[in-house]
This record gives sequence, structure tokens and C-alpha cells, in this order.
Amino acid sequence: MRMESNGRRRRWLPTSLVLAALLASAWLASTSFAATALAAEPTASDDAGYAAPGYPKYHPGQAVVERGEMQIRLHTRIELRAGLLAGEDNQLDRGDLVERPGFAIPRARFGLQGHFAKHVPFTIVTDLVGSPLTDAWIGYDRFHFLKMWFGARTVPFSRSAILSSADAALSERSRSSNAMAPFRQVGLTVGGDYGLLGLSWRLGVYNGFDRGATFYLGAVNSSGLHGNKFHGLSTVARLQVEPMGKIGPSVHDLSGGKLRLAVGGGAYMNDGGGITGAGYSADLHLKVAGVHLLAEWIRDNASPKDRPTTASTIPETLTREAISAELGYVWNKMTFAARVELVNPNTTVKNSDDEMWVSAAVGRTLVGNLLRVWLQYDHRREQAGLPFDNDSLLFKIMLRL
Repeated sequence: MRMESNGRRRRWLPTSLVLAALLASAWLASTSFAATALAAEPTASDDAGYAAPGYPKYHPGQAVVERGEMQIRLHTRIELRAGLLAGEDNQLDRGDLVERPGFAIPRARFGLQGHFAKHVPFTIVTDLVGSPLTDAWIGYDRFHFLKMWFGARTVPFSRSAILSSADAALSERSRSSNAMAPFRQVGLTVGGDYGLLGLSWRLGVYNGFDRGATFYLGAVNSSGLHGNKFHGLSTVARLQVEPMGKIGPSVHDLSGGKLRLAVGGGAYMNDGGGITGAGYSADLHLKVAGVHLLAEWIRDNASPKDRPTTASTIPETLTREAISAELGYVWNKMTFAARVELVNPNTTVKNSDDEMWVSAAVGRTLVGNLLRVWLQYDHRREQAGLPFDNDSLLFKIMLRL
């Protein structure tokens, strides 16, 4: 089955598979599961991770092992994606989630998290598809006003990057945060949380950040695990307030209720192996009565080193900028969300790299948000130059335990 558009072909999966995916989505949306998620008694380990209002909690998992002063919970997460439609000009390296009709496994994670002696949290997670080591850290969180985490973990810069992709309203985070925000790196993070206005702060020192071969591949995750051989050090700071109560770890508003909002911003100074520079971010996250709004601005300046020690460099000094705004609604466990992004990989020139992304998704949360499905449509529009045929339609299912 093919569809003609502007003289270019759009690639589809065979009609039977498209219909099967659509029927599966409709069936899951209309079915109420008889089983309910097994919920263990809440403990200190439930607050592992950033352990602060508005920061993500690593999903605790359902399997619990306790012995003496130790509690461990297993964590698994599987994501499967079917590309139902792919434009003739789709490219994974340019941010498209699908390049050809077919199937993918975005994530297949396994790990554990826990607490030792009540105030020593720890986490280790590996991704069998992507980075061999996603998280590996030990913390100390006895005092709410001063906590510490040491190891490979999420860098506290962009809110979209901090929030788990498993809790996104659409099937993935914004492309602008994926491309511009440093995600995971080895280092030391300290922070504090205060009841007044829901104030939280984080300050970290890490091995320097380097980027992938193309803009949309973003930062290299957890580089320098064996030591800081090729990089300098990078510093990151973030401040966030939640003046109307906890907004929760998900992007969408599953609980409903009164108005809650989070306002935050971050900054970093980077001394990578091939690149130096600085980045800035600001974000607003709002929830009320099932409606959510998430808006974010990210800007950075990057310069190539005179004597780079890694191949991850750039040809000239660049200023990059991205703005994203997302609006959604939750109704009877159905999620509806749309997002617009403006991405500019080089603010000094106008070319086909200046892009607008428009994404819309309908999804369903099931079994206490442990099982989720999405049907999502993406459109990428070049702001200068000739437009390309790069629309896509995908179906995604995620299970986490």
C-alpha cells in the first residue's frame, strides 16, 4: 500500500500489519484489565533518584528483596515500536523515529535499585539496546537540605531530559532535549530540597560532555567510565520551584486535581575532549484537572578545541537554540498530546537544518501506568529551502516492571 505526495513515495508497512497495529491500539484502549499492579509498601527506596518534588523517581519495580539493612527492587523495561508510515526522505540521523516501515526496540533495560541502612540509595541499570551502562551510582540522603550522589546518572540540566521517557505524554521526549541536553555522565552531584515553595537545587561536577557525529544524536552518554582520559571537567547547576505542591514524575496529569506548576532552569560549563562551551535552559511545567503544559527553551554555545583529544568535534563556533511546547489531556486513562518544536542547529545561518517539528499522539495507560501504548504522527518541516517528504506514523508499546 503506497500513498503519493508531491511526486514522492511514502513507504507503508503491508496493509495487514497496519490494520493489526491499529486494532491492537483500539483493543487496548477499550479494555479494562482485571489484574491490578501489585504495590509494595512505600519505603525510603521509593524516593531514590533525585528524591525531590518534581524530579524523577526511578521506577521501583514490583519484585522486592529485603534482608537486614538492605532492600533491593528489580527493574525491567521493554519498548517495542512499529513504523507504519515513513516518508521518502526520513532519516534517523536527522531525528526521525522511523526511517523505513518496520520494527524497532528503542529500549530493553534491566537493573536494580535499593537502599542500604535507610540513607544510602543505589542504582545500577543497563540497556541491552543502547548504552551498556545507563545508571550506576551510590548516594547519601539523610538530610533533605544536603544530599549527594556519586556515579553515572542523569545530569540535572533540562527538565525534559530529567523526566523519564517512560513517563512522557508522547512516545518519546522532545527532539530538542535529546539533541541539546547532556543526559548521563559520570560525576558527583549534590543538592537540597526545601518545603518552602518546593525549592530544589542541584550542583554537579562531571567528566566533560562530547557530542555524537550528528546534531540529533546528541551528547555521548556516560563517556569516560574507566577514567577521565580525554576530557576536562564540566559543571552543571539547576534550580526549581513548585509553589503549589508536588507536580509528580510524569509529564501528563494522571491524577488530575488542582493547579500545580514547576518552574526551573539550568546551566552548564563544558570542557569536553573536542568541544568547549556553555548551555542554558528554562522550563515551565503545569498540570490541572487532567491538562498538562510543558514548555522548554534550550540554548548553547560550542567551540572546537585547538587540540581536540576526541573525534567528537565541530568545524566552527556554533550557537544552537531550540524551543518546544507541549499540550495534552488525560481522559479515562486515554492520553492526548501534541507538541511543536523549533530547532536551530546554527543561529548564524538560515538553511534546511532550521526545522519545525509537529507531533501528535493518542495513548492509553494500563495496569497502574506499567503498560502503555501510543499511536503517534510526526511532521518535520524545513524552515528554509525545499521541503522534504518526511512524515511518519508509528505504534509503540512499553512494559515496565
